[in-house]
Amino acid sequence: MYDMKALYEATSVENAVALRLEHPEAQIIAGGSDVLVQMREGKRAGAELISIYGLDELRGVRMDEDENIRIGSLTSFSHITRDPIIQKYINVLGEAVDMVGGPQIRNIGTIGGNTCNGVTSADSASTLHAWDAIVELTGKNGVRRLPIHEFYIKAGKVDIRVEDGEIQTAILIPKGELRKLLWLLHQVRHEKRDGHRDAWVQRERAPVAQQADY
Repeated sequence: MYDMKALYEATSVENAVALRLEHPEAQIIAGGSDVLVQMREGKRAGAELISIYGLDELRGVRMDEDENIRIGSLTSFSHITRDPIIQKYINVLGEAVDMVGGPQIRNIGTIGGNTCNGVTSADSASTLHAWDAIVELTGKNGVRRLPIHEFYIKAGKVDIRVEDGEIQTAILIPKGELRKLLWLLHQVRHEKRDGHRDAWVQRERAPVAQQADY
């Protein structure tokens, strides 16, 4: 069914980097919801694949030591939608990725794969752009981070340095963006409270105003 030249399974991030340096023409595969479909259609016939699916260290959502939200690149859409940190701070991202395909696709599709395909119309891309997300890449020279709007070069092309063996390892939502959200929520609460108070004052004054008109 799938015409591939070879499949290499990475056992760690360091091993994935080494495999990419050794096989620079190989395609990184995680959930496979995009790559395997393309192979089945004959678009990647004879391809070499490096699977990073077994790297559990690239899964999950947490607050890092700098209070950024860190989303591992292998975190599935379903996980993101259900995660309590996402629901508390950026539920709009959970809602966006919950629109991807059906349940099976959301269970296997990853945020890393969704962003690395270079399609800015991808379900997670617009939300991550709005939040000024940071893309984390790991290669032979260590960790490199860049704003997501610099990560996307053009349609179908992203800034991953294959010559350095880079793979995407995480998406970060910066602490400053979270602070802006909390400030906005604070303002909304105050506006709602003040709006209710103004409406109450208007209701209380209404009979007096009507009597004065007579």
